[in-house]
Amino acid sequence: MPIVELNNMENDVPVLIIGAGISGLLLAQQLRQLEIPFQIYERDSSFTARGSGWGLTLHWSLPALHELLPEHLLSRLRETYVDLGAVERGEGSTFPFFDLTTGERKGGVPQAGENQRIRVSRERLRNLLATDIEIQWGKSFKELSDYKTAVVAHFEDGTEVRGRMLFGCDGNRSRSMEDVNQSYVYQICISGSTEKEPFRSVAERITRPTNDERIALLREAAQSLAEPFRRFVNSISDSTTVKQLDLDDWVFPNNHVAASTYTLVGDAAHAMTMCR
Repeated sequence: MPIVELNNMENDVPVLIIGAGISGLLLAQQLRQLEIPFQIYERDSSFTARGSGWGLTLHWSLPALHELLPEHLLSRLRETYVDLGAVERGEGSTFPFFDLTTGERKGGVPQAGENQRIRVSRERLRNLLATDIEIQWGKSFKELSDYKTAVVAHFEDGTEVRGRMLFGCDGNRSRSMEDVNQSYVYQICISGSTEKEPFRSVAERITRPTNDERIALLREAAQSLAEPFRRFVNSISDSTTVKQLDLDDWVFPNNHVAASTYTLVGDAAHAMTMCR
């Protein structure tokens, strides 16, 4: 449903946004500019509940971001850059590639201007997009009731709220995606080293190192690196939590059609592994 059609619905019933990530907050900013009432719900207790997150490279989506952001936020976009100093020196968005064992620079991508490609901190961009947005924190979405002309969102704390439309923007582990696309169950791949070897015997050999063992493994691997890369790894403190990197990839079904009262946005609709 085009967003402009929302103006033709009941004026006092809000649009419901599940997830206060980048997609959800950008949608909220656009609704705010159009003076369409909305409520945005986030399962986390605060912005810092899950750490700072990744850096993001914006390129083909950059024109859309410029169009959607209000002018007073667009003028502050530089505050979100990963390395503003590098951009001001003309070194931004070059992405150098190094041979870590020799320190030799092997190449990089062609430089691009700020109107073509920028590198931003996810945390800073999210905070910028949250400007003037009232987020309902600690609200875990449970399920959706669709009444054709309206929806009711049910939350894990037992509360519910009626809305004119629901946007699922709750990321690659989206609860709203599971509810909207009920044919989706789970993805699993079982394999073994040979056809004759049972899967269980392979699984039993999988190790799950402790955090101390993970740090030790990183430092051991760093011994073969050239400076300054070896120093970067060795500077990790013993108290650092080494997190597991989970890769998520979900292909949006070809036969899925957004209903008149709910749809999915961002990673909830098309989660992809990074660097794609």
